[in-house]
Amino acid sequence: MARLQSEDREYMSAFEISPESPIERHQSYPDQAIQYFSWRMTQGKRLISSAKEQENKTAEAPLEKDGYIFFREPEDEVKLLISRLEALAEGKVDTVLFEPFEPSVDLRIERPDRERADLKVYVFIDEGGVETGISRWDALGLRFLTNTEMLSLFIKDLKSEFNC
Repeated sequence: MARLQSEDREYMSAFEISPESPIERHQSYPDQAIQYFSWRMTQGKRLISSAKEQENKTAEAPLEKDGYIFFREPEDEVKLLISRLEALAEGKVDTVLFEPFEPSVDLRIERPDRERADLKVYVFIDEGGVETGISRWDALGLRFLTNTEMLSLFIKDLKSEFNC
């Protein structure tokens, strides 16, 4: 599981994400490939995670339902996220905004001060697109402070977990 965690060791917060399936090509849309993923958010002793274990995913399942997904083709959203995070870690940009084409996760990471390694992380989960096929924009979220060292570890884990 790729883990982006806070720099606070006393009362840890973290966002974790991992693949739930291999990359799948959709029968109705042969130019599109998707990959299901799961997530966890923790703050101190509290834990919130993906609501359902996804089993027996079929090609007939609508793309917008039955789980959290990243598109891997024609555009690879995981590689896009990784490239944006790398630009932030390298100091090329001060803010990363990421939301998959099928909205379910809204991730924002910003560097408030170029002179420091501190980063502000905001993660919101929109269950609407997963449960009903319609993104509701209302979301459950977590925010915490981290640093470029933790971000670099998260990038490394994302590359490994999602074979990028």
